[in-house]
Amino acid sequence: VASGGDAHTTAMFSAKNMYPLDLYWFPDGIYVINTLPEYREIMYTRLIKINGHPIDTVTEEVSKIMSHENHQMVKSQIKYWITLPAVLHGLGFTGGNYRTEFTFKDGKGVVRELDMKPVDGGTVFDDILGRGKDGEEVPLYMKHRDENYWFEYLRDSGVAYFKYNECAEMAS
Repeated sequence: VASGGDAHTTAMFSAKNMYPLDLYWFPDGIYVINTLPEYREIMYTRLIKINGHPIDTVTEEVSKIMSHENHQMVKSQIKYWITLPAVLHGLGFTGGNYRTEFTFKDGKGVVRELDMKPVDGGTVFDDILGRGKDGEEVPLYMKHRDENYWFEYLRDSGVAYFKYNECAEMAS
């Protein structure tokens, strides 16, 4: 499907189980921007390996099965794909039990290996992805991810910011 080079040609599959990570691909690597409370020690660390495989190798192989038209699409979508146990297993990065060792590096160079098990995908989508912590400043694009669309007028710049999350009617 990915070989077509068209992001609209895709195969849908279930995200029934996912690793509890919200990741973001910054210029210097893929970082954890949210996770479950029990994994808080990996917040804001860079993901460097999955089961001993360098993250560059993982992203290269995963991108071969992702529908995308350019590298930016890979960068924006890889965060979902590499948290899916079925994808990692299908590409040979994990064993059959789905428990996976993730390796992270913090800003001081400290490397941490963490054995992580997948959780229900609904938990990841509802409680982790795109959720800022209470009291934290979050970028506009990450606000109100639970709404199909919303806007905010930015008085200082005279700009109306409109965010379109989903093509669907919102409940009244």
